[in-house]
Amino acid sequence: MQGERGVLFAEVLGEKVEFQVREKQKQERRPLTDDEKRWRSPGDNGWKKELVPTGWLVFEIKTWQWPAGLPRQWLESEKHPMEGMLPDILATFVAAGPLLVQQRKDREAAERQLAERRRYEEQQRRKRDTNRWRKFRELAQDWHKLAAVRDFLTELRSMDTESAAEIDGRNVEEWIAWAEEWLQRADPTVDGVDGVFRQVAAVTDWTYRD
Repeated sequence: MQGERGVLFAEVLGEKVEFQVREKQKQERRPLTDDEKRWRSPGDNGWKKELVPTGWLVFEIKTWQWPAGLPRQWLESEKHPMEGMLPDILATFVAAGPLLVQQRKDREAAERQLAERRRYEEQQRRKRDTNRWRKFRELAQDWHKLAAVRDFLTELRSMDTESAAEIDGRNVEEWIAWAEEWLQRADPTVDGVDGVFRQVAAVTDWTYRD
């Protein structure tokens, strides 16, 4: 049979095997023509190589995924005419059938596994991106809540602390310094914009379990 691209093919156990029958050619030297001699540069050969037909046929399998170990080319010669090689060619096609079927099944299984892995990776990517957005919102909420703490500390600093008593071994100024230290440690923007997004980037698809 002949395919859409003009390539001959046969079906073996439902598998398409493309092949080609052509005449073998060989390279030969021939003398240059007078016109070629006129355009010949110094040092060029006085002859030219060209392909010429040999009169012998070549039967060649063109299917790319041909099973390893099976011949894919038969060359006619004086001792081995093409018609004498046809039984071997036919036997090779028969042997190739089950192997081609198995190769196709293996390819299909590999393609399914690849598609499944890609779906899984895309699912994990979306989950990771969602988690990072969740972390970003949490940082924003933390920052917003800390604004009330900042205002509270500002108000405490403005109050009269001279008459304040010592509390659990610390005076008021020391307690304010303690609160400021905790505020700084809790502030998600303490390391700048880079620090904020480093925290976001550290989130993975497994950061949140709910």
